[in-house]
Amino acid sequence: MLLGILFGFSAALSQSLSYVFSRLFVSRHERGVFDLFVLSHILMAAGALLLLPFLWPEGMPGVHVYGGDLLATTLFYIAGQVGLFQALKHTDASRVAPLLGLKLPLLTVISVVLGARFTPWQWSAVLLSVTGALALNWSGRRLPWASAAWVLWTCLGYSLSDIYIRRLMEHFSGLPSISMFHRAALGTSLSYALCGVVGLALLPGVRVRKPRVWLEAIPYSVAWFLGMLCLFGCFGQINVVFGNIIQASRGVISILFGIGLAKAGFTELEQRVPRGVLLRRLGAALLMIGAIALFYRAELPS
Repeated sequence: MLLGILFGFSAALSQSLSYVFSRLFVSRHERGVFDLFVLSHILMAAGALLLLPFLWPEGMPGVHVYGGDLLATTLFYIAGQVGLFQALKHTDASRVAPLLGLKLPLLTVISVVLGARFTPWQWSAVLLSVTGALALNWSGRRLPWASAAWVLWTCLGYSLSDIYIRRLMEHFSGLPSISMFHRAALGTSLSYALCGVVGLALLPGVRVRKPRVWLEAIPYSVAWFLGMLCLFGCFGQINVVFGNIIQASRGVISILFGIGLAKAGFTELEQRVPRGVLLRRLGAALLMIGAIALFYRAELPS
């Protein structure tokens, strides 16, 4: 379980960093949201295809065994990713990242429908995490309606994708002589190789394809792909609800990144806000961290 928690925190750190890189790219290009979506998924697919020959294990099941879960993982992820890019187009990364914790009630309801059962401590952890996410929207400027709608769309897409990530990883759990990280890298690479098909299909819509633009998309692509490696590893070790509570730490990380960027003068990435607002945002995000402790307590053997 501790390994799953470590992977969850690593995923949160990488994702928070990727939000900053995405905001930087979007601020430099007129059609930055669309262009980054397309270019980054082609770049990540290229990396995935380079890795797959080294990751392919002996006894790999046929595609008919895991193909359905792989397709669902990828399509729901793409739907969520479209929403994320649109949300970042309308507001700062430090506002969007904590609000992704709102996927927890959606994910919890879906898990219960699928047969999961949670203890009172675990339900308390979910409630605490959601309270922190809602409190962030009440600190500082009100979140634009367009951004709020896209955040909810993102949460739904990611929640369904997370469910299928777990199912996809289970197909590889019985393979001999393959580590958990190997399984995570295999699942991630398969999914993002498939994402490359979508990226190539949309490439004609990218107006500027100069080498400089491709290079500017690399930081986001690397940070996001590393985050996904850790996310697949996290869900391979612990259930998706606990994994998402751990990922709520990206709210704190993104806020700290935002403070640093604003103080460094990068106001095109993060707007300066009063100290009181920053403290309220940080306090709300820390509620989500408290939720991690509650859920972890419930997971310990009695």
